[in-house]
Amino acid sequence: MQHLFFCITERVWSNCIWAGCYREDQAFVASHYCALDIDDGATKLEALEILKDYNYILGATKSDGLEKVENGKVKPPMDRFRVVIPWSEPIYSLDVYKYNIKLMAKKLQADKKALDGARCWQPCKQIDYFNHQGKNLQVIVDIPEEEREDAKTKKFADIQEYYKNTTRVPQYVEEVLSGQLEAGDINDKLLLTAYYLFQVKEKSFDYVMDFLGGIEAIKNHSHFETTVISAAKKSGVF
Repeated sequence: MQHLFFCITERVWSNCIWAGCYREDQAFVASHYCALDIDDGATKLEALEILKDYNYILGATKSDGLEKVENGKVKPPMDRFRVVIPWSEPIYSLDVYKYNIKLMAKKLQADKKALDGARCWQPCKQIDYFNHQGKNLQVIVDIPEEEREDAKTKKFADIQEYYKNTTRVPQYVEEVLSGQLEAGDINDKLLLTAYYLFQVKEKSFDYVMDFLGGIEAIKNHSHFETTVISAAKKSGVF
């Protein structure tokens, strides 16, 4: 485990491997470890109870036990840490990876936004706990059909087609336009709303940037421009 301790505390690292050095979902080729970020979920003691039968490494992140400012809001001191658990076998499918990591994330109340196949991590400031005499995390290979990416893509396309033929507006769009957003929801709902404007309303990139940039709740969001660009790329705008 010493090489993992060094990697986790001294390097920017990932639990995923990508083809062609492209850090994105589409380039995912393998994962040997489950890695989760717990920022506002289980405490360390709760996590240790959940992980007691597993091989694991638990490392404190830089804001562990400190106040943290996120999207202009101050979050109180709390346990903030990262957990790394070896899979029982290498995972070569993005669908299988996302399904399995989501199961453990639910148990630890981990950050749901950090379950993609393109995640990389900043170094932990220290390793707090570890166990190398437990079991590895069992991989479920036969995942439900609705959890497969092609099924999700088709469902999303069907929804977009529906909204092209109705005057109704998706709830997430209404929430963005009205500014009724929680700090942790901004990025996801901004992405979906930008995608809606590109795909359903067939708006230009400049229009979407100007339109969404005029909304007080999101115009100062740190990832505003990159999120809209991401939606534009997914929509084929450029």
